[in-house]
This record gives sequence, C-alpha cells and structure tokens, in this order.
Amino acid sequence: MTLEDQHTDRKSLRTVSGKTADWAALAQDAVCFANGAGGRLLIGIEDGETLPPPGQTVAPELLDRLRKRIGELTVNVQALPSLRRAANGGVFIELVIERSGAVASTRDGRYFLRVGDTCQPVLGDDGCAWPTSGRAGPGRRWTAARRAVRPMPTSWPASLPASVHRTV
Repeated sequence: MTLEDQHTDRKSLRTVSGKTADWAALAQDAVCFANGAGGRLLIGIEDGETLPPPGQTVAPELLDRLRKRIGELTVNVQALPSLRRAANGGVFIELVIERSGAVASTRDGRYFLRVGDTCQPVLGDDGCAWPTSGRAGPGRRWTAARRAVRPMPTSWPASLPASVHRTV
C-alpha cells in the first residue's frame, strides 16, 4: 500500500528550507493538485514515512514564506498552509491546495496534472487543446476543440436586435 495517492503527497522539510529548497518542484506539485481534484502536501514528512521525525519543529514564519512563494511561482493556485503536530510530537506543514476554477500553471507557462500519485506535465497537443476545450476531470477526456470560424458580418452592429442596443 502506498502512503501517497491522488490527493496526498509527502515532501521533506528540506524542500522549503535551507540551501536545498526546491521551490520550482513545489510549485509544480501545487499546480498538479489545482488542475486535478485538489489535495494536500504534507511538508516535513519524508517519503515512505507516516510521521515527521520526533521533536521536529517548524518556524511559523515559514507558512507566510510558503504562501508567498507559491503565489509568485504559480497562476490560479490557492495554497493554504497550516502547522500540524503529529502523535510523536513532531511538527509538519499541511499545505492544502484547492481545485482551481480555471486552468492552473506555473508562472513560466507550464501545466501539470496529478495522475495517481505522480505529477505529470501536460505536453504537445494536450497542452494546446486543454485550456480551450474545458477542464479535464474525473470521467472526462481531453479533446481538441475544432470549431469553424466564421468571418464577422460587416453589418454586425446594425444586425443586432433592438433589445441589445442600450443608450447610456
């Protein structure tokens, strides 16, 4: 049985602190959850573990830094961090990512989606069609939106019904 799934991922505290901080990877994970059904990142619990190290502490200022960095590195992602104390006394961060109402991306324009317990990039035709064809979700497939584009009639303003015209 895996400890991570479509809605939960564990990250080391080193992901957000010190010289080994990997904010770009954390932003990608946040985008994955936002484009899926939402989820939570448990920061401070190592992969394969169920609890943080006993006695682990987390500076409360890290919550504001986390919220700020996720906002700087992503588009359409809501990150809600909070401190949690485990049964062994260790403290970790629970970062809740809500499902986005719009397509979420990294600030540099990359898209990701949570598939099972992994974060997958959205590439090629899927990356072009997905934002215009509606949100993919449970039971839905990504399809390319192919619509015929008609030229706008030259009489467009005059051809509108009288009920549409308003005077200000």
